Amino acid sequence: MKMTKQRRLSAKAWPGMLARYEQSGLPVIAFCEREAISSKSFHRWRLRLNGPAPQRAMAKAASATNAAAGFIDVRAARRSFTHRVAP
Repeated sequence: MKMTKQRRLSAKAWPGMLARYEQSGLPVIAFCEREAISSKSFHRWRLRLNGPAPQRAMAKAASATNAAAGFIDVRAARRSFTHRVAP
């Protein structure tokens, strides 16, 4: 694994970076290595600027549909219960 110094981009630079990624046709990891940026930052900015990925949006919509139909996602209820912080 090649270690290179990653550059820090301003908020104004990220829309252009994401547009270059779309044009590149490269996988995210290869693009980030080529541009010397962190893949974690790439994903964070893509989410921030483009909204949630389609899979998450579909899951959220399905969850809302189930709630409206009177169903409760027990897995989600269990996760929220176990992650509460005591006052």
